Amino acid sequence: MGKPVRIIKFLALLLVLTLAAAACSAPTGTPAEKAGPAEEQAGGQEGEKIVISGLESTDIEVTVEEIKDLESVTVEATSVSSTGKENQYTVTGPLFDDLLKKYGKSQKDLVGIRLVAGDGYSIEVPPEILQNRDLILAHTIDGKPLDERTKPIRAVIPEERSMYWIRNLVKIEVLESAPKAEVARVYILETLISQANAEDYTYYESTDKAVKVEELLGLLGVDSLPDTASFVAADGFEKNEQLDIFSKGYIKFTGEDAPLFLSPDLPKGMYIKSIYLCIMGDAALVSQERAMEVLGTKQVEDKEGVDLKQLIKAAGLIDADKYLLTAADGYTVEISRDDREKGVVFKNSKGQITVFFEGLPKSTQVKDFLSIEGIE
Repeated sequence: MGKPVRIIKFLALLLVLTLAAAACSAPTGTPAEKAGPAEEQAGGQEGEKIVISGLESTDIEVTVEEIKDLESVTVEATSVSSTGKENQYTVTGPLFDDLLKKYGKSQKDLVGIRLVAGDGYSIEVPPEILQNRDLILAHTIDGKPLDERTKPIRAVIPEERSMYWIRNLVKIEVLESAPKAEVARVYILETLISQANAEDYTYYESTDKAVKVEELLGLLGVDSLPDTASFVAADGFEKNEQLDIFSKGYIKFTGEDAPLFLSPDLPKGMYIKSIYLCIMGDAALVSQERAMEVLGTKQVEDKEGVDLKQLIKAAGLIDADKYLLTAADGYTVEISRDDREKGVVFKNSKGQITVFFEGLPKSTQVKDFLSIEGIE
């Protein structure tokens, strides 16, 4: 037999052996082997935990195994997006309330909690939701273990907006009740922004204008601010945000969804669109443009804007006998309590937010209207 023939036979044998080895190592498709990825995901959760703070004097660490050992519920749950779109899921996991019972607590007794994800996203859940909705610590969605970006636990609040459905839940902060301070001074957001340095900010495909929140807070001229800022959007959405997070972001004031709180360092789920009102302790910021959407408009002569009295009430400004209105350039006007209902806050032809009082002297008109406060 010639040498070329022996080489061909050797190569053919080598090919047969290679194919046989590959066949032996290939998945057979048995049910046990098909469950492999799920087991791998579940195995990846070993040792993973979530932290509960504020419930006791020290933080509580709860492992995923401990959560899975609790009695689970399986429900058909609906999440609602910010645009109103509804999505249906089959969710399995124990109730947060059942976990709390191990520590002698009840979900309905809490004044609020903050859910924190591994990427820094957080959302505060108010007492009205805690008292009326279940919070499920989900470990299975639509019959499947959580994927890599969702593990170790997903917080699910059925029939609530999807922003409460926190992926990659790592911490639950139990919040203490704190008395709300009366608002002593209301700032017009548009005027305040006009005093700050505007920057270009790319939001999706659009380049808009934005200002740093830190600079805006500096313009308020207050010595101290609380730890939390409370927001109300034009569509009624309410959200609390930690001040240290808020202060590091921007307010985009042109383009879509303005005024919009956002930051390149934050997940988009933490952005707050169409800000109407922001309250920080005894200071409030209100958008004149969004206030017209929420409160409606008032026509005084040829001026159309928002009713000053309604604006004061909506912002929670203290009831006083007199009020001091201040312009961006420092010009001030003092009005009586009864004069509030004569005022309209509108945007003049130069784009300045202005206050005009029907039947009062022209000197009471305030251009570049910056703030209003109650005085003795």
